[in-house]
Amino acid sequence: MEMKVDNHKIKELRFSKSWSQEQLAQEAKVSLRTIQRMELDGSASLKSRLAVAEALGVKPSDLDVVEETVYEEDASTESSGANGNKPFLELLAYPGPIGLPEKIRKFLMVCLWFLMVSTGGIVVLTSFGFFVYYLTDPNVRFEQILLAQIPPAVIFLITATIYFAFRRYDTITK
Repeated sequence: MEMKVDNHKIKELRFSKSWSQEQLAQEAKVSLRTIQRMELDGSASLKSRLAVAEALGVKPSDLDVVEETVYEEDASTESSGANGNKPFLELLAYPGPIGLPEKIRKFLMVCLWFLMVSTGGIVVLTSFGFFVYYLTDPNVRFEQILLAQIPPAVIFLITATIYFAFRRYDTITK
């Protein structure tokens, strides 16, 4: 039997224990996907509701949806770390009042994608050019060519890592 639970309350209780979704799933002996679904849209089976309530140390009725609940947009009320700060990627990934608006996330993703593709293109094109230069001029040392490739390659690796991390966290929470 499918029922609705208060997804904000579950997140709040999980954050208060400084648990990840994986930790809550292990404690409640349910799948990670069940926890993700409960926190995203509030849908859960009766069995999952009881297991999560027990793992969080609350009564199952505490997880019921309360009409007209107003949640503060202050990130300090829902902290996931001991110091009260939310991880940067988590702020970008979660939809709703604690995340960045969709337009800002999309803009950041487009900027990262553009930077990743352009620096990757620069690395490929300059590598080809330097290789041709190396073949035509015997005085050029190969180490000099590799040294010239380090800055754009580092920028490419950093932007690619951030881009794919954002994509991963964004798809997990949807």
